[in-house]
Amino acid sequence: MAEYIRARSSEQKQERMMEIMQVTDQLFSSQTYHSITLTTIAASLGWSRGNLYKYVTTKEEIFLQLYLEKQQEYFEDLKSAFENKQNLSEKEFAKTWADTLDKHHDYLKYYGILATIIETNVTLERLVEFKKNVMIGITEVISIIKCQCNIEEVQASELFWTFLYHATGINNACSSNPMVVEAMRIAGIPRFYDSFTNSLSQFIEMCLRNRL
Repeated sequence: MAEYIRARSSEQKQERMMEIMQVTDQLFSSQTYHSITLTTIAASLGWSRGNLYKYVTTKEEIFLQLYLEKQQEYFEDLKSAFENKQNLSEKEFAKTWADTLDKHHDYLKYYGILATIIETNVTLERLVEFKKNVMIGITEVISIIKCQCNIEEVQASELFWTFLYHATGINNACSSNPMVVEAMRIAGIPRFYDSFTNSLSQFIEMCLRNRL
């Protein structure tokens, strides 16, 4: 890493924050959430912990920003996937949604620990700001379900969250680390999900048929 130089302008501060987020995301791809600390993040950046404190005070602040980034990327892909598509069958809709989400397992990984871990160590003020930002873009995504399925917004919203909750569970099941897989094999417990896209597509199709 280049020698640390303190940011002076707002643009430089934004650049530093992007560096922090990039390194933290890289750490999270190979380490557990709890093993990542401000000290390990600073070391990966080649900074002192004191320098890192000039931009963040907790690692949760970084993870909240990463979540918002992952969500925006996912939502943009969803809007592109359904652009100019009309009158899709339930099977076509389900496959398109599942295929798109299959490109965003990082988003599901962050969502999986959002409420139970990441959000538990931030101030109420920061959490309110975060929740407001989370809702940005969701309305447009819910509109995709509303228009494609010809249903009311409330019902479309319920389906959106149902898809997300189930996808997060399937993602966890399909992404088990090797030791968990081996433990299940020895214990004689079958793996219920072998294909993320197939399992999610079938679930979405079932939801659409029954209109939860």
